[in-house]
Amino acid sequence: MGIWGAIYILPKHIWEGQDPLTFKNNPPIGTGPYKLANATETALTYERRDDWWERRCLADTRAKTTIYQYFGGETNTALALASNEVDFPYIGVLSLGSFQEVARRNPNVSAWYKEAPYAWLDPCPRPLMVQNATPPWDKKEARWALSYLIDWQAIVDLAYEGTTTPSWGIWPFYDGLQPYFDAIQDLRDQYPTATYDPAKADELFTSLGFTKGADGMYASSAGPLKVRYLVNSSSTEEMKVSAVLADQLRAGGIDVEVQPMADPVLSTTILAGDYEIKLHSFCPGYIYDNLELFHSKYYVPLGEPAPWYERNSFRYKNPAFDAVVDEMAKNAANRGGQDEGPVPPGHGHLVRGPARHPRVQAPALVPINSTYWSGAPSAENPWIMPVCWWATFNLVVTGYPSPTTGEWVGGLQPAK
Repeated sequence: MGIWGAIYILPKHIWEGQDPLTFKNNPPIGTGPYKLANATETALTYERRDDWWERRCLADTRAKTTIYQYFGGETNTALALASNEVDFPYIGVLSLGSFQEVARRNPNVSAWYKEAPYAWLDPCPRPLMVQNATPPWDKKEARWALSYLIDWQAIVDLAYEGTTTPSWGIWPFYDGLQPYFDAIQDLRDQYPTATYDPAKADELFTSLGFTKGADGMYASSAGPLKVRYLVNSSSTEEMKVSAVLADQLRAGGIDVEVQPMADPVLSTTILAGDYEIKLHSFCPGYIYDNLELFHSKYYVPLGEPAPWYERNSFRYKNPAFDAVVDEMAKNAANRGGQDEGPVPPGHGHLVRGPARHPRVQAPALVPINSTYWSGAPSAENPWIMPVCWWATFNLVVTGYPSPTTGEWVGGLQPAK
């Protein structure tokens, strides 16, 4: 099951005959060990269902109540964590410096690793998406030139404070995917996607008719070379990255307009394709799933809403690439969906004319406060993913039966 994918069991006696697009389903009915008890604009409160079928996860030691609460930005969240008001902060809220200061003040606060880089490797790498339908970025030479002006290691060092690594692709660096990475090693060698080379960028921009003026900025007969850089103003990560990345592009000769924006306007703008570059994340993790997001079946003209920001809001169109992805889907179906089989050169189409620029692996600096609860997963005890924003967080709280032995695995316990 991917992060976003799941089968939701719905009660027939409640949903039968209802329009799923308009039905409010309030109060919500679910099948899990917790039920919604209260909801406000800033908090959701769930209560344990002591009549649930799997009694082992509902022992008296398990949490009777779980609360998802909004505390505000980085400063407020850090203060709440230091004062034991928070057990599990959300991803991306605390920078490394804030985490280290909180851990200094509160010895019960730790992360996945005890030492640097501290962060857990989240399965959603962060590529910089380029709007392929907007000139001059509709030309692969311009997209390559843009990539050559970006020093990914500097972004890691400055914006991420060393908590992650540069990435050559849009998949997490997990051991289970290594055979697929090895299968395209020749393409990775031929088309390095994270190379900082301003001289090569200048060569490509010059071939497209751009020249640098006395001010060091590129221009053509059509005017200055500009990009609109759309940034999620609610994301500490994106704001920090934009400061470094915009400076790099300006130093390289591109006029950058950084546009911080928040939802709901942000989502509408992304889907309409009203940007030149935008930080995205690619979360499915599987080879086919991530490649399929670039399929032109999701292509819509600029101004019309794309199906989803991951599904070709960047307007990539390549029939040869589509054919490779379609073949992958057919092969998977023929094998009953058990695995993806040999990897055809689909990635090669992307690296030859990049629709996106792989940037960094996704760092998940996930502080855990053990003041009240113990047994949380860590690098030393990796019994489950340490995340509170996935649907599987209930398993972090309750634990689960081993599929091989039936014995109970993990689960939070009151701190001693």
